[in-house]
Amino acid sequence: MPASDTQPPQGIDGARAAADAPVRRRRPTGADVAARANVSRATVSFVLNNTPGQTISEETRRGVLNAAEELGYHPNRNAKSLASGKSTNLVCVVPRTQLGEPATALIGMLTAELSRRGYSMAVHFESSDHGALTALVQDLAPQMIFPLFGALPGWIDEEAADGTTLMAATQLPANTRDAGAAAQVEHLARAGHSRIGYVGTASPVAGEISAWRAATAERIAEGLGLQIPVVTSVAVDGSDAVEAVRKAREAGVTALCAFSDNIAIMLMATLQDEGIACPEDIAIVGYDDVSLAEWSRPRLTTVHWDESVIASLIADAVIAAVDDAPQRPAAEQIASGDDVVMIGKAEVIVRESA
Repeated sequence: MPASDTQPPQGIDGARAAADAPVRRRRPTGADVAARANVSRATVSFVLNNTPGQTISEETRRGVLNAAEELGYHPNRNAKSLASGKSTNLVCVVPRTQLGEPATALIGMLTAELSRRGYSMAVHFESSDHGALTALVQDLAPQMIFPLFGALPGWIDEEAADGTTLMAATQLPANTRDAGAAAQVEHLARAGHSRIGYVGTASPVAGEISAWRAATAERIAEGLGLQIPVVTSVAVDGSDAVEAVRKAREAGVTALCAFSDNIAIMLMATLQDEGIACPEDIAIVGYDDVSLAEWSRPRLTTVHWDESVIASLIADAVIAAVDDAPQRPAAEQIASGDDVVMIGKAEVIVRESA
């Protein structure tokens, strides 16, 4: 009888195929944990979910936790959501923009930080196809949708299900009270500059964050008794960088704070093309500390920010908004100028440009 496609593989080739086939491992269950710890399944649930009002000895609790760790057991969050009626899914929307190395690292750290706190974060990178985000929201029924590096698209309000909270970009303190912008101004002030310019981005996606940083720079400069910075912006492709430099020169600016390292490097190239020395005529401080900063000429002085701290701060704000509770004080705060409290942790990496 001829062999059919449904027959098991035969001979050496068949043995190899069987060996190469993926092995499906059974996931451990709560019942497995209960059997190993010699307790009831209810006790396992109480311990792993930190259920209040239960009288469970420390020895029993430790036994359950050890058994769960040995078996590699993790409670099913979807099942927990169904039982509690409260989703633990979150959707983070990232706009169409250039993401530097720190930004991509932040996304990973934020995903891990929220996971440690019991939430699953799905990341959606915006595109012209609205259907992808709509489908994601409908499938996950998230507790919250929040933006990163920009604002939520206006149309999402119509697509979000009842019970889904939409978080505004202004609710993220790392956006509105930026220690990095403060650090730029303070570094230049210590270097003796009294007339400082801020060069933001004209990108429609990151323009709002750029405006917040510019406002921070103005407040810090004013608090230090400096002249209010001249604020301008350049296109993503740097096509109007010459105009930004011209405006700074006409205003008597001796130093520039840039929204990003990309913009800072565009400005340094423009200065070189125009025969303007950096830092002798105009000093420049970037933002992000990307790897290219070390290789620019002159080497770029820039702001390095701690992604892990920012991830924790964003997680604080997101969970506080989910719980509709006041946000707990940030673990890391830098006081700078007047009554402005800067959030985050920023360090100026001093090289040659400022």
